[in-house]
Formats: sequence, C-alpha cells, structure tokens
Amino acid sequence: MKLTPQQIQFIDNYLGNSGMRYLDARAEMTDHVASALEGREGDFYENFKAYMIQNKKDLLTQYGTFKNTAWKKGLGVVGYNVFSLWFVLAVVALVLLNYTAADYFDEATLINSYRIMALFSGAVYLVSTTFYKVFNKWSFSIIEQPFGLFIFINLMNIRPFIEELIPAVIHDSVITVFSISATVSLYKIFYRYKKRYVQNLKYS
Repeated sequence: MKLTPQQIQFIDNYLGNSGMRYLDARAEMTDHVASALEGREGDFYENFKAYMIQNKKDLLTQYGTFKNTAWKKGLGVVGYNVFSLWFVLAVVALVLLNYTAADYFDEATLINSYRIMALFSGAVYLVSTTFYKVFNKWSFSIIEQPFGLFIFINLMNIRPFIEELIPAVIHDSVITVFSISATVSLYKIFYRYKKRYVQNLKYS
C-alpha cells in the first residue's frame, strides 16, 4: 500500500513532536517508517499506532544513526562540489589572474587583495550558516556540524606563515573556492529537503 503525501506528513509531524528536530535526519527516519508501513495491509492509522507501540523506543535510540545518514549525504553534496573539476579550474583561474594583475599592482597589494577575497568568501559561508541556524524554522544536522568553520580556521591559521606571493595566492585561492563551494552545498542541502517537505507536502 503506497502512502499518500498526507500520511507521510503525518509520520513526519509525529516524529517532530517526539523530539526529532533535525529535518534532514527526520526525513531519513520518515522514509524508514513509511517503507515499513507500506508493506502492511489495512488502515494506515491503526498500522502506524501498532508500529509505534512496538518500535518507537528503538527509533528514538537510532536517531543518532539517522543523523549520521543525513550527515553522510550532506558530506556527499559538499564532496561533489569541492572535489570536482570546477573546483580545480576555479583555483587555477584565480591563481592565473594573479599574473595578469601583476602588471598593474605591486606584490603587497596583490597579497592583501587575495587575503581580503578569502576572508570575505569565508565570511559569506559563516553568515549563511548562522542565518539558517537563527532565522530558519527548520533545523539541519549537517548545518549544526561546524566542519566548514573548522577547516576554514585551520587553513587561515597557517596564513601568517606564508609571505611569498605565489604560495599566498594559491592558499587564498583555495580558501576562496572552498568557502564558495561550502556555501553552494549549504543551499543545495537546504532546498533539497525544503522541496521535499515544504513544497510537496506543504510542510508548515
């Protein structure tokens, strides 16, 4: 018996009211419960009640597992954007831009410009994650994990030790493209779940 969007939303609402606040992790759990109920005949609500009586404790225990599943899928999106051809090409393009700009600016100006670019792109990523955490009514486990901030801070920590132009340009180019990739990944993850639960199910 294939479940209707309203029945799937009912499951999602129930799980949300049971304390499972992360939308991405709850989505994975909702799919798990829906798949189990689709194999049963009879009234949906009776089947759901019986299923929860039998399995709710285990589901709550496995909530961390579902968060890990959502986390891995989120990392997959990030990895696809970061470890891709366009990432490499973007870094190369920024590095090559340095050689053109060298005809018009001195070395100190170039180093400062690339550093400002890296800091700005990193700030955009951090502002984006903060916006989703503070102003968005849906919580995402992937956003709660400070992987982007951790990488950004650690990469910036080595920046003061880089004084030569080309190493500084390469470093700041990687920082810039990584921050942009992380921000794009954030939007993709958010809108994937938003489309799935807000548009299709009219989630509110």
